Amino acid sequence: MKAFAIVIAVAVATLAQLTITVPPSVVTCELTRISWSGGVPPYFPSIIPGGLKGTPPLNTFPPQTGATLTWLVDLVPQPIIVAIKDSTGAVQHSAIINVKAGSSSSCIPTSTVVVPTGAGGDPTNSPIGNSSPTPAIHDCAPSVPPVARVA
Repeated sequence: MKAFAIVIAVAVATLAQLTITVPPSVVTCELTRISWSGGVPPYFPSIIPGGLKGTPPLNTFPPQTGATLTWLVDLVPQPIIVAIKDSTGAVQHSAIINVKAGSSSSCIPTSTVVVPTGAGGDPTNSPIGNSSPTPAIHDCAPSVPPVARVA
């Protein structure tokens, strides 16, 4: 009976441990797949500024019951972190991911504030161009179908 209780406790602890799989970089206005494992659904993914854990998110997504999210990267080039929170309150952060400029910036809201990552300069508020090629997908979990697409 004790052995059974230990097995259950280890299984619950393993289930609760969240891990995130993300690409090392993403491209503005292209699709990117983010995946995670462990934890307890539903999951609450968000994108936060790179190196600034605890700050308000740049993007939040609807609760997810699956373990993947396909995201149309609607951010200007900057470092970001993916955060996943599960229903128990456990949170996992990815390593810093760089958003790189794409061939289009039409998916970026015109009210986006650009936060400089280098020395000097103030945040600016400017409208972005409006070309719209078919987005490519950067896939870090190729055999898993997308759960949600946020534009």
